[in-house]
Amino acid sequence: MALATATGQDANLDPELAEQLLAGAKAAIPDAFRGPDAAAPFGPEVKVPDSAPAAEWLAAFLGRKP
Repeated sequence: MALATATGQDANLDPELAEQLLAGAKAAIPDAFRGPDAAAPFGPEVKVPDSAPAAEWLAAFLGRKP
C-alpha cells in the first residue's frame, strides 16, 4: 500500500477480496511467524481504526502500516 500511495496509485483492494484475504491470513499465519524486521516473515500486528477499510485491516494484520 505504501508504494502505491507514494507513487500516486490507488492503494485500495476490492473490499470483498481484502476480507477474503484477511480471513485466509488469520487462518494461516501463527504468532510464531511474527517478529522484528529480518527475523520473521511478518511484523507485529498494527492497530487501525475500527472504521478502516478492509485493505488497511489486511495490511495491519500482516504487520504493515497502512
